[in-house]
Amino acid sequence: MKKIVIIGSGGHAKVILSEILLLKKFKVKGFIDDHRPLKALIDKDHKLFNLGKIKNLKSIIDKNTFGVIGVGENSIRKKIVQDVAKVMKNFLWAKIVSKNAIVSKNVEIGDGSVIIPGSVINNGTKIGLGLNAFLVTLG
Repeated sequence: MKKIVIIGSGGHAKVILSEILLLKKFKVKGFIDDHRPLKALIDKDHKLFNLGKIKNLKSIIDKNTFGVIGVGENSIRKKIVQDVAKVMKNFLWAKIVSKNAIVSKNVEIGDGSVIIPGSVINNGTKIGLGLNAFLVTLG
């Protein structure tokens, strides 16, 4: 099973955690959050902790661990992608698509994207790296 870390640890990160757990494609290692203490308990039900800061990614994960951004604010997500690229150029971004989203067949969803429940992604839509889709209808 693939491993994954969630960057961020607030409410949006916990929504993404629940989707990852439903997909059963990843073993969640924990969270990466620059604003929480190391080893802070983030999710008590699954015993998931803050593993550290972005600047320490190389010592926290291995080359086969994927990541996804669990922050809802677009400008912060963009900065996180840039910060991660400075530390690990070949970082593996996961693509999370909820089983409760409607996604047309002719759609391109980039790595690092999260499509949450209730989203509708129509034919011909292209979503690039690191863009989370919130209850949107595109086409």
